[in-house]
Formats: sequence, C-alpha cells, structure tokens
Amino acid sequence: MHAVRHELPLSLDEGSLLSREATWGPVHVVFQSLPAKWTDAGLFADAADGQCPCPHWGYMLRGTMRIIYADHDELVHAGAAYYIPPGHTIRAVTDCELVEFSAEDAYQAALALAARAMDAGAGGAAAIPAGDTATLVH
Repeated sequence: MHAVRHELPLSLDEGSLLSREATWGPVHVVFQSLPAKWTDAGLFADAADGQCPCPHWGYMLRGTMRIIYADHDELVHAGAAYYIPPGHTIRAVTDCELVEFSAEDAYQAALALAARAMDAGAGGAAAIPAGDTATLVH
C-alpha cells in the first residue's frame, strides 16, 4: 500500500493542526501538521503514567519536535527518522510536518484515552518553557 499525503482522509482540521490518516493492515499511518507550541500534555491523564502509551515510528519532514520522557527530553529535527517508545508527551517547538506509523491497536487505545481527556476539557497548546534542555536526536 502507498499514498500521497493529500490522498489520505482528513481526520482533523483545526487550522494549522491537521491530520490525514489511514489504517493499512495492522499499521496506522498519519501525516500530521502541528503548530508551534502545540502539545499533547494532558491528553493521556487516564493513562497509568499520564503519558502516551503508544509507540510511534516516524520521519520529521519539517520543523522540530520535543519528546518528553520521565527522565529526559529529546529533540527531533527535520530530516530525522525516529522511534518514540511508550511513556512520552510531545511539544512542537516549531511548526512541524511529519509522517508517523503505529500499531493500529495501540494507536486506537491511545486515541480513546485522548478522546476522554478532550471530553473532560484537557489538551490544546501549552507554551514550551524557556530554558528547557534536551538531547539532540539528529
């Protein structure tokens, strides 16, 4: 299977926050555009550790994204392939465009947690704290 970004169904359109996604067998594929300072912090409040429980593999097409773990942070820059294990949150440092792959069952479980948090009023765009330090991943 293959697709060009604009061929995938639009699943989220909130201005500069866009997702086009599909399920290919056991894999969920998503092209995302994230505006600078967008974060998923708070979306996984119902998860055991309050962080995304789904692993992701991807490629950063444009921008810089901060991956926040319990014990360290990483920066993923344009041109980098990445793996994000369970137990993370993300923040877009700049406007980002990425393509990401996840196991469909784990993705749907994480999406259900995020939907519950959104229904409860969580999510959105939090500012990136000044002076954050991170490990460079590119």
